[in-house]
Amino acid sequence: MNQIYAEYWDESSAQNPIEATFNGDNRFNDQFGATTSAEEERLTRALAEKYLARLAAYDPAGLPSEDRISYDLLRYNLQQSLDALAFPSELLPINATSSLHLIFAQLGSGKLAQPFVTVKDYDNWLARAAGFAPAVDGMIADMRVGMEKKIVLPKALAKPILPQLESLGTSDAEKSVYLAPVREFPEDFSDADKTRLTAAYTALVKDQIVPAYQKLLAFIRDEYLPVCRDTVGYSDLPGGKEWYAFRVRTMTTTSKTPEEIHALGLAEVARIHALMEAAKDKVGFKGTFKEFMAYLNTEASVRFTTREEIQAAYEGLRDRVMAKVPQFFGRMPKTPFEIRAV
Repeated sequence: MNQIYAEYWDESSAQNPIEATFNGDNRFNDQFGATTSAEEERLTRALAEKYLARLAAYDPAGLPSEDRISYDLLRYNLQQSLDALAFPSELLPINATSSLHLIFAQLGSGKLAQPFVTVKDYDNWLARAAGFAPAVDGMIADMRVGMEKKIVLPKALAKPILPQLESLGTSDAEKSVYLAPVREFPEDFSDADKTRLTAAYTALVKDQIVPAYQKLLAFIRDEYLPVCRDTVGYSDLPGGKEWYAFRVRTMTTTSKTPEEIHALGLAEVARIHALMEAAKDKVGFKGTFKEFMAYLNTEASVRFTTREEIQAAYEGLRDRVMAKVPQFFGRMPKTPFEIRAV
């Protein structure tokens, strides 16, 4: 079984090189991966079917508990990836929180998982970034199919994407996050490498990255947004009820129905509301709960005034959090976590 897990890790990482980078596997840092949804679906299906068949050849009954968890988890994830192919998520490839146009900028800025320590690291990014423009073309093609099938974002979710694309697609080199790595080279780089890489990164941004962002911006603004929907729920999409139920199962890793999850949510709101009522009484606030919430949102004495204060407050929570962690986790990371403003 350990051999199967190792082989799956290698194949999955090779097929999903950006995900591999996030996982700390730097063997594929020069690769982008599939740039079209059709290719991604083909690879996903082939990998899942291959390893589900391999797992089915073994009886997990005799495995020790931790190994049985590994077996069940891999099988669950593989089946989930197959089941997801029944729903056209590729037709909604963009959002304002976690899609390619944002993640790629974070990687390229040198502030996320992509390393920029050696000359090879810098060349790796040049090779990987060549896949961005083709991937954007693939996203636009998928969204056009979505427009035909009435599978589009709500207007409320599409509008916030526009200023992001404007900012990330700036032609002002001084403001481009993609040029941050060549504004701050490691000290041991030679002048020749600095000159070569600065020219290559500048050309990459000017000739590939910026045009891709501007193409995506024009498409979203001029073609996509006008046909986006005024409704918000999955239920207003073709097959949306089933799609939503699948999303609920995926995001909760349970077999609960949307109705059951909603009931749980209402119960949690009631529980938290009671705690907040108790907090209101504890601090001696005289007034209704609604007035208390207005007070918290407007009273200067209980609000931050600078970014530094916010950062310091989060840093101040670190010891309280870490004191509780051993109650829930038996194995602790060696590296302390960082708290960064985003």
